Amino acid sequence: MIFFNFYLIIILGFITSACSEGYKEEFSDYSLVLKEVTAVNSPTSDNTPDYTFSSTEAGSLSYGGSCSSNTTSAKVGNNTITLNTLSDGTYSNCTISVSNVISNSRDNITSSLSISSFTIRTSDNIPPKNSSISINYGADNTTSTNITLSLTATDNVGITDYYVSENSTTPTSSSLGWISISSVTSFSDNVSFTLSSSTNVSKTIYIWFKDYSGNISSPSNDSIMAIYNYWKLIAKQADVSAALFSTGSRTTFLENENDNTSSTYMIIGNMIAGDYTDASGFYKFYLVWDGYEVETDLSANEVKWKQTSWLTNSTIYGFQEIGTSGFNDGTPGRAFIGLGDSSSSKCVIDGDA
Repeated sequence: MIFFNFYLIIILGFITSACSEGYKEEFSDYSLVLKEVTAVNSPTSDNTPDYTFSSTEAGSLSYGGSCSSNTTSAKVGNNTITLNTLSDGTYSNCTISVSNVISNSRDNITSSLSISSFTIRTSDNIPPKNSSISINYGADNTTSTNITLSLTATDNVGITDYYVSENSTTPTSSSLGWISISSVTSFSDNVSFTLSSSTNVSKTIYIWFKDYSGNISSPSNDSIMAIYNYWKLIAKQADVSAALFSTGSRTTFLENENDNTSSTYMIIGNMIAGDYTDASGFYKFYLVWDGYEVETDLSANEVKWKQTSWLTNSTIYGFQEIGTSGFNDGTPGRAFIGLGDSSSSKCVIDGDA
């Protein structure tokens, strides 16, 4: 009889232990996970903003920090809640919690989620300030229409857009051309901009910033000289007696085009004339010559001018001297009237047209 009782105790103990382990395994598979789906837009003028989160389990909903809502339960999947009225300011301590009580154990499983920081601003009439702009990191001139603008500005709530123009007229908040950015209270960035095509003029670029409420900053500006085409060596004859242009260059306008150190050099045939015109349709040229006669008999050995005909044109049009060289005095056979395709069998380009 004693032996039988002992046997029962062992069996019952084994059954109890087995049930306990089974419950622990079931409990360990249970999880409640919260994730942010749609944060509160920031900054926002809505003082009762919506917030969306997802939950892997249904349960009771509670709030922590400075936020609250009349919604008190959560479902499986996405949940959108409307926060109760909030004052103007930044909220970075708000949390939500979902609790679920397991029916067979009465254990309470809870998961919490921090709401991403956001700013409420229902009445903002302060525009962005401390704005600045620098073109090409402070360069004096540019040879390209593509430039880099270094921009900075601050705002008490958040800068949301900027506007760049060569026009000094302040845009409205609804004007086309505003470039949106992620809202920040302190903005600093390098951005690209394309200048207008007119060359040899000073370009002034204006910048404005706009905040969430549509307030527009005062303009800032910077200027740069646009020199898209510097003087460029397009033809050279180092020694008239020893270095003559080839016959072929008189039709191709090319000679040693890959080596401008050569005694005879020309790349007119490799240039697109339209790339060298200014806003008025003129080509600008700078002619320099050297030699014994120039050095001893003449007071000048250079001339600058512009003309409307390209150098491969046999007739010269629109000649206008830039400055005074003394070679455009109207003397027959001497007056300089520009350059064009030569009619002489010994020349490629000259001024006898």
